[in-house]
Parts: sequence; C-alpha cells; structure tokens
Amino acid sequence: MSASDLQNQVRDFLIQKTGAGGIGPDEDRALMGAGLLDSFGLVTLLAEVEARFGVFPDLMVHDPGDYSTLNGLTNIILQNLGVAPVSTQAKQPSHASSPVHARPDLVRIERLHAAHPLWAALPPLFKQMFDDFASTGLRLPLVDGGEHLWLKSIEGLPDNVFFVAGAVRDDALQGFITARMKLLPAYLGGQHVGEVAHLCVRPAARRHGVATGLASAATAWCRDRGAASVELQVLSHNAGALAFWRQQGFEPELIQLRRNRGDASF
Repeated sequence: MSASDLQNQVRDFLIQKTGAGGIGPDEDRALMGAGLLDSFGLVTLLAEVEARFGVFPDLMVHDPGDYSTLNGLTNIILQNLGVAPVSTQAKQPSHASSPVHARPDLVRIERLHAAHPLWAALPPLFKQMFDDFASTGLRLPLVDGGEHLWLKSIEGLPDNVFFVAGAVRDDALQGFITARMKLLPAYLGGQHVGEVAHLCVRPAARRHGVATGLASAATAWCRDRGAASVELQVLSHNAGALAFWRQQGFEPELIQLRRNRGDASF
C-alpha cells in the first residue's frame, strides 16, 4: 500500500469516528475544543486506532496543538506507522529545527535523595509542573513557595515507602517522578498499592522517551515493593497524559470533582 493510500485510510477513519465530515481532502478541521472530541473521547479514539492500525500514539511527546486537529492527529498516527505524510515528505516536522536536548541513549534514570547533588533542582521542575496543570484544569493552585514546602515535606520519608527518581543528562535534571506505597483499608483487602504522585519532564527533553523511562522506574519500584496494583491521578482535560498512561497499561477508573468556595454554586 502506498503512503498516499495509507494516509487517506487514516484520515477517512478519523473523519468517520469523529464526525468531522464535509471538508475537502486538503482542508483541516479542529477536533479538540470544537465539540467533536474531548479528552476521554480522544483516549477511546486512540484505542480504536490501535485496533484498526496496530499503533497507540504516545501523545505525551507532542504539544497539544499537534493532535487537536484532523491533519495533526493523522500525521501523528502516520509517524507511528513509520510513514511520512505525503504532503510533507519533503519537509521536516515543525519542531525538527529545535535543538535536541535529550536522547534516550544519553539520559540515565537515577534514584534521588536529599544528599544527591541534583536534589535542589527539583523545586523549579515541580513549579513548572503546576504551571502546566493550571492550563489543563487544576483547581488547586500551588501556593507561593509551595515547591520548596513540597521538597521539605518529602526529605525525611523512608526509602522503602517513598520513591523519587530523576532523568539526568550531562549532570542536569531533565525530569523527575515520585511514587509511594500505601495500605488499603481492611474493607478493600488491606493490600499494599503503589501510587505515582508526580511526573514532570522539561519541554526540551520531551519526545525522547524520558517520561517512559521514568514511568517504568516508578512502576518497577512499586512492583518490587509488593504492590498489588499501581494507581495515579490525571487531570481530566490533559489528553496527552491520559493517552500516555493508557500506553503504559493503566486504565481509567474514576473522575474526581471539586467545588471551590468561590464558585457561584458553593
């Protein structure tokens, strides 16, 4: 099958599944935020893409704008299939001119602790993570200096119940992940479960498998500690994170709702 035929198949499949019809072959259409697709719908759509084409794109490595339109999502799927879009085969992706700041073969995953030389590099990344959360629906903002309060709160936690790992390249911290062990109440079986609490990767280090390496380290630690399962929370509007964790084998379980004192309905 030619690249052009495959591109048309992927595009037609997405049009059929999202209802983005009535456009010409060279036209684009917004999906996210246009009433055609929401975050959970995107994860469901990607599961159907996997069943049809055998790939489940890792949206964590793309900017939201890359997958929010019909053409953008088509191109992402084609890239995962190892095919360059026909209309852009002679062109480089929009981010290709950006310098590569991290490669999987140059990044190492290290367990971090208070005595580690990169421990002090955690707060800026923690704050960056919350800045990103603010754009994807988080209703509990980080307080001023909260990143330092967080670091102080975890400094003395035992290594056998709390895990911090960093992705390091050229002695610089490119990302981090935290996980912890907790005990379920007796009415839920009293089992130990793992919880991934935070994952953050610098924008310049994304698209290179860093998040996957960190996630693998955290889940392996939970497994080695005897966890019966591993859980985590994802903001409901963070489609990239939802797709990423689905790709790591996690399945959606619940939706957390919040009503703040300042809301009109409080």
